[in-house]
Amino acid sequence: MTRDERRAATRADLLEAAARVFAQRGLKGASVDDVAAEAGYTSGAVYSNFRNKDELFVAAFEHHVARQIREVIEARDHAGEDTPRARTTAIAQRWMSFLEGSPEMFLLLIEYWAYAVRLGGDERTAFAERFGAFRDATTRLVEEEAERGGWELPLPADQIALGLNALVYGMAIQYFSNPDEMPEHVLTDVTHLVFRGAREWGREREGK
Repeated sequence: MTRDERRAATRADLLEAAARVFAQRGLKGASVDDVAAEAGYTSGAVYSNFRNKDELFVAAFEHHVARQIREVIEARDHAGEDTPRARTTAIAQRWMSFLEGSPEMFLLLIEYWAYAVRLGGDERTAFAERFGAFRDATTRLVEEEAERGGWELPLPADQIALGLNALVYGMAIQYFSNPDEMPEHVLTDVTHLVFRGAREWGREREGK
């Protein structure tokens, strides 16, 4: 690898390790040395990429947000069939795979949310802006689904996105509380109901 490629690989390793460590120990309980050890590097490698622990924490959050959004869109675009149900199923299944395979992402989100809300002010504003990437991505998915299906949105796309995201986060809380009580396809089925209701409502409005 070139020097830039090695640096990018090191940064990615540190961000993945940081997400796990911060999720396990919290922002206050984790140290730069903990993250370096988890990633298999020295603390010098951390400080050559990030100014301090807070910057590393935020970068880890942004890294995971961007990755999740990218992978959800890819799952939608590579659904087995180009039908509304197949696309919705692909999206919901990808979200569930995050909960099952990368629980640190949700724990990192909760950690950052609690930290920002407690501090308020600029920290809360900064969190809202970064967290808004989820809403923006879901808004685009809703808009694109309506365009593909040729139906009018019954509500602004960003409002439907808020409801869908609240559904995902609520399911996450239920899942981590007791995974055994989470029906296997419940997120997929409820997401289908939301999109089906939006389509039918939109078509009813067009008929008036």
